[in-house]
Amino acid sequence: MLRGGATLTPLGTYDAGEFEGGAEIVKVDPATNRAFVTNSEENTLDILDLSDPTAPSLVQQVDLSGLGDGPNSVDVYDGTVAVAVEVDPTETPGVSPVTPNPGVVGFFDTNGAPLGDVEVGVLPDMLTFTPDGEKLLVAIEAEPLCGVEIVEDDEEDEDIANAVDPMGGVSIIDVSSGSFAGLTSTFVDFTDFDAPGALDEMVRVFWPGSLPSQDLEPEFISLSPDGATAYVSLQENNALAVLDVAAGEFSAVVPLGYKDHSQPGNELDPSDRDDPAVPQIANWPVHGMYQPDTIASWEHEGGVYTATANEGDARDYDCYSEEERIDDLTLGGGLDPALQDEDQLGRLQTTTATPTADPATELFSYGARSFSIWDAEGNLVWDSGSQLETHVADAFAPFHNSEENSTAEFDGRSDNKGPEPEALAVGNAFGRNYAFVGLERVGGIALFDVTDPMAPVFESYVHPGIDGSTGPGSTDVSPEGMDFVPASESPTGTPLLVVANEVSSTTTVWELSGPTHVDSAVERVVDSRGNGVAPILDGKLTPNQPSEIDVAELFAASAEEALTTRRPFPAPEPGEAGGYVFNLTATEGEGRGFASMFPCAAGFDTTSNVNFPGEETGTRGSAAALVVASPDDDGKICVQSNREVHIVADFAGWLPKGQGFVEQDPFRLLDLRDG
Repeated sequence: MLRGGATLTPLGTYDAGEFEGGAEIVKVDPATNRAFVTNSEENTLDILDLSDPTAPSLVQQVDLSGLGDGPNSVDVYDGTVAVAVEVDPTETPGVSPVTPNPGVVGFFDTNGAPLGDVEVGVLPDMLTFTPDGEKLLVAIEAEPLCGVEIVEDDEEDEDIANAVDPMGGVSIIDVSSGSFAGLTSTFVDFTDFDAPGALDEMVRVFWPGSLPSQDLEPEFISLSPDGATAYVSLQENNALAVLDVAAGEFSAVVPLGYKDHSQPGNELDPSDRDDPAVPQIANWPVHGMYQPDTIASWEHEGGVYTATANEGDARDYDCYSEEERIDDLTLGGGLDPALQDEDQLGRLQTTTATPTADPATELFSYGARSFSIWDAEGNLVWDSGSQLETHVADAFAPFHNSEENSTAEFDGRSDNKGPEPEALAVGNAFGRNYAFVGLERVGGIALFDVTDPMAPVFESYVHPGIDGSTGPGSTDVSPEGMDFVPASESPTGTPLLVVANEVSSTTTVWELSGPTHVDSAVERVVDSRGNGVAPILDGKLTPNQPSEIDVAELFAASAEEALTTRRPFPAPEPGEAGGYVFNLTATEGEGRGFASMFPCAAGFDTTSNVNFPGEETGTRGSAAALVVASPDDDGKICVQSNREVHIVADFAGWLPKGQGFVEQDPFRLLDLRDG
């Protein structure tokens, strides 16, 4: 069920053309307000200007044909753009096995000028800079290759004996020198897991004749915030690899297990041939293989968590396919033969490879139709269950498990992978962590509050393509890649999400809207008397002199520090807060007076927030008021009084810019005194 808090609003769309594959992966460079988009249809890197997010425009297309045969990924760090480009295998006439070729990573500046390039492993599928920008990690998928094309049948060689399965892994490129000429890459493979018993038997290794080092296929990489650990999704293998970045070796390959769709909350619609007018979402005795595509990691209370978009994927080649329907299996183990009816599980795509037995005693399907959160050891801590599939069925029933924004495709993907979550990003805004999940088939973006990784909340689902909208985003089909831009790095001063859509070749900029007020546990952050609070202000104010408060110093740097200092955590992103809410107390004043808080750069303008009495025998002469104080552009708030007085401030929350809070120069609205 939706909470209906944070949501996304489309601002503007750039359309690359009337073809597929013109927008797949996108990364934003905040310093230039440019987006870099892989265009596999034209084998280019498209550079977009996002200075006006309502009208993204093409700066130029960078031709990548000199590097290879198509871009698969892009990342940018401190003015350097890296692009992963695959190179087609070499086919020799009369020789059936093909020769796999290494891929290439090209480096460019933000204007598209080449800086250098380097060879990496076969089929580089995704790349990412480490947080310090000193290394670039490249996921080497190294998919199997069937034999050469048979000309007379216009098909590939179907003899599995002529297939080639290259070695998968991660290529690491050291770019710390800042020079991109003469670079080399270090290939980290999985050979340590080739020994018998070295790999957990639940990890799917099943390409005929392949060792684990050949069979394991890295799909996507996410890094821990400190850059020390990389988590690598192995989609077809239904596993997650853990890479020690400094050591350059895999420390673990963790099986992700299976989702039990017979349990309440894990329902699915498994058939495209049940009642044609009504979604049929129910519990069924089938296990979903998570098989994530995109993953993203972040830190929470000292622990690292990884979210996965559980798309699912089968190996389906001319020379080998694991894919069948459940009605093609021979059932055993007491499974009811009626399950193979087409209005039950019969139409659902399944695997004939591991973990399916022959005869089948348990049933499996591709993907989990959800997004999940895992801890640093690969333990499942939360899964969205059936929320994605159920919400679309409830809110947009004619588009249930459809694709390409078409009611004509109603229920058409139920027998495959349902809504097919694929794109994923995690970002911080309004003091919260949010996960954005793009649904490749039905389309649209689901938004979850993942501030508590153990109990995320489904905030909203947006899809202009099926909600009747006609503006930006209404032509988007199949979100493939997305990048979150925090408010502090956004051209609008508000958080943005930029999404590349593969089928429609469109790139859309979305604005994140959140709460108008971010609550906080009330914490004392200023006390000029001392009393155990860090001396932001030390001693009574000097009359008619502003005292400066740097709001960044009011917050703890970590959750651990917050426990010991009692300071609030986390802090808003720089520039994200329009106002800070304080209970402001003036006490022990040297006579009757007033105190005021204001942006330091604006200066004091004679208005007051607190009017306090003078200190008298046996009293403190105190007064308090709830104050919303706006910082200046440097993040500074000043407090000033016309009398010597102690100041105490208790922080109670903050107001995000652009979320309903409008800053107003103070003025006197009402004064009931004579004159």
